[in-house]
Amino acid sequence: MNILVFLQYTVFKYGRLRPLCVLVLFTAETVFAIDSLSSPASTTVYAYRQTTGSKVDTAYRSFISSANEIIITYEDASPMKSKALCDDHLHIHSWQFESKETGYHITAKRSGDTIAINGTKGNKTIKKSLAIDSLPWYQAMEFSLLSFLKSAAPECEFWMVRPTDMKAFKMIARRKALETVQVDGRSEKAVKVTLSPCGLAGRFWHATYWFRVNDYVFLRNEVPRLPGASPTIIESIETKKP
Repeated sequence: MNILVFLQYTVFKYGRLRPLCVLVLFTAETVFAIDSLSSPASTTVYAYRQTTGSKVDTAYRSFISSANEIIITYEDASPMKSKALCDDHLHIHSWQFESKETGYHITAKRSGDTIAINGTKGNKTIKKSLAIDSLPWYQAMEFSLLSFLKSAAPECEFWMVRPTDMKAFKMIARRKALETVQVDGRSEKAVKVTLSPCGLAGRFWHATYWFRVNDYVFLRNEVPRLPGASPTIIESIETKKP
């Protein structure tokens, strides 16, 4: 149960953005203001359709790149808001997260093999340190696996922080065969990648992702939920460059 909750929140729930996000994302009204950059930034907003059973939502995710750093922001209607600051390999070094559903409003920063988390959960102060190792720290698989996809490596391991309780888990992404996948009514040639927890838990749960062959843009994923429940499916529908 814990593994399912972790993956639903970290991999998929981040992506459920309100359509209005694309309108306010680049203004001072966003919950996490984008820091001033010393060089011009390149921004791309990706739109997705998220389907769980009969429920359909539209999602938007932004990727902002400059000479100094990469910023990934996302927001959903729960509301949940997040902002990750990354290096040019998309390894996270700072992460801000806010969720009305869980009550968290935190900032997490990596220093060596430790992630320090400070903030609040409701009226309770949160201050904790998560011991990890030298592996990278990822939170948004739609972007974070880009360096892995561009390499020849068959798999990669990394850390993720579970937003429901702010615990760190080691994950593994495995490259599979090339496939043709249906995305928003069109056929796309894609690289298939599976994502699962490291260790024994990985035998019982995995999510599947597809990335476009020519540029590794995220196209689609499928996440199993509780037994008997409909999976969550996210597929690409549009890309915008404001």
